[in-house]
Amino acid sequence: MSRIEAKKQFYMMYPKESSNIELQNIQRAKTDKHIMKHVSPQYIDEFEAQLMSDTLQYSNDTRCDIIMNNVIKCSEITEITLALEQTFIGFIDQSDFNNARAKQRYHDGSCLVIIGRNIILDLIHISEIITLRYIQMFQLVPSVSDTLLNEWRSKLILKRTLSFDAEGFELSLIQNDPEEYFIGISAAILDAAIAFIIGHECGHHFLNHTKNPYSDSEFAQFMKSDWKNSLPQLSDRHIKEFEADIFASFFTFKFIEDIRIRSCIPQFDFAQEAGFIVAAIHLFLNKSDPTMETLDHPSPFYRYKLIMTNLKSLYGPDKSEEMKTLVTWICEESGFADTQKWERQWWSQ
Repeated sequence: MSRIEAKKQFYMMYPKESSNIELQNIQRAKTDKHIMKHVSPQYIDEFEAQLMSDTLQYSNDTRCDIIMNNVIKCSEITEITLALEQTFIGFIDQSDFNNARAKQRYHDGSCLVIIGRNIILDLIHISEIITLRYIQMFQLVPSVSDTLLNEWRSKLILKRTLSFDAEGFELSLIQNDPEEYFIGISAAILDAAIAFIIGHECGHHFLNHTKNPYSDSEFAQFMKSDWKNSLPQLSDRHIKEFEADIFASFFTFKFIEDIRIRSCIPQFDFAQEAGFIVAAIHLFLNKSDPTMETLDHPSPFYRYKLIMTNLKSLYGPDKSEEMKTLVTWICEESGFADTQKWERQWWSQ
């Protein structure tokens, strides 16, 4: 399927963006003495060669491209597959764009979704904090004491500030986590969180928000759940956002399902549903009143309630309760909420 016009428009709007973000970052890393102190030059060269041989189809970012590829391959719904094959995910690395957005459909039928790097940095931050919870809860790294884990968490809480000791944290990880549980689990959670963000924007394209001709599909059956009953009276714009969140939940579910079928590292699979929570918590960042809505978007609180309803529908009540407990932990015990300006304890309402 054609994505030509969407790609063309992306590079016209953002001419400084690379066609392969990871390759660009690796080439930059080779000139960074701090990074090269901790990484084998041979590893960097091999990784660079691999990236140069990769052909990115659906995005200029490798991670986004893999997510799109995985969902397309595992989707059994023809209409969703066709819609995704027409979509290009433009990753913005060089500007201050701090959002994710579905642009208009172009004359060749292609669609453009743009995602700013700051969204990904926020998702990484939350994913890494949650990862420490899993490491501690399951005692995955016995050599690491609770004291050190708490020290790591205290440092990570400050990751998006100038006071974060990145070098000290990285050295501590290298020395104490030889099995790379932290890297593996946080990456698994992050993948699912990014899948949710991509799925939400792709959902805007797929649904058209005028009519839904896909009444016989598995997704259509999922859409028929009683999700509106738990929400206030909705405007048309807000309904579109909620519907895009439902599509995002289904998209993320399919992505995780595919990963579990083909995974070579199953020990990290148990944490992937936490990606839903990472995406949900991201909605609340920099929001003093989580119940406040805008003209275009419903409040983060009601979007969070819908995501939890979707989790229960997809994975059952036990997983839903597990994720609620995780939200409570990150908001009450981890210290993360102290870095926010939330006027209400939205997670306990």
